[in-house]
Amino acid sequence: MRDEKKYWILALLMCIGLFCLSSCTCEDEKKRVSKSNEFRRNKHVHDIESEIKRLSREWAKYRKSVQVSSDPREKFNCKAYRDIIKMGKPALPAIIAEMRSGDNFLWFAVMDITGVKPTDIGKSGNVTDLYLGWWDREGKNKFTELN
Repeated sequence: MRDEKKYWILALLMCIGLFCLSSCTCEDEKKRVSKSNEFRRNKHVHDIESEIKRLSREWAKYRKSVQVSSDPREKFNCKAYRDIIKMGKPALPAIIAEMRSGDNFLWFAVMDITGVKPTDIGKSGNVTDLYLGWWDREGKNKFTELN
């Protein structure tokens, strides 16, 4: 008798659950999922931006510590720089923002991630400015996730 009562209670709970599900429209579910995805996307962008800022500061400290090295490649022998490169194309908008705020060495990361060399985008001038101009003209359209 006790088992029979459990089955009836379970059946009743299932009916209540089905009723609740049927009252939720697909549009409601789409809106909920869309808001959830937007939140995750915005959180992801914020995470990338804060990580680029942190890694950029770390790499700047490292570059300062090796600035007297006779090997110009030494400034790239840093885990922070390698981590920036590993972040890849999704990190480009954050890298560009850091370049605009004054980190003139990050153009190396843009070059390593995109494969675009300074000679591909301009004849002469400040390399950081060349990359910022290129980003505004065409890089943003080629390399951002939203396109």
